[in-house]
Amino acid sequence: MKFFTKKILKEENYKKGLELLKELRDKSRLEEGCIYYDLYQDADERYTIIINEEWESEEAQINHTKTEHFKRIVPAVADLCEKPFKLVRFVDLKD
Repeated sequence: MKFFTKKILKEENYKKGLELLKELRDKSRLEEGCIYYDLYQDADERYTIIINEEWESEEAQINHTKTEHFKRIVPAVADLCEKPFKLVRFVDLKD
């Protein structure tokens, strides 16, 4: 299962927000069931970060949300953002 979310960090919070998101990425990559977890910076809007993640199963992603680092970092990053964004879930289309 694939997930995308967008974080628009406030300019004054960009450095701290990016530091936290990198920590979340690095720790998430070590979790069981994580296929990939990547961060991208919008080429046109410097303070916009896209999180792209894929998990072996919905259960693995749910377990991810129960980790110490998720519970600590996600709310902290939310406080550094312009506005909240919804996590978008995707599944592959089968021919």
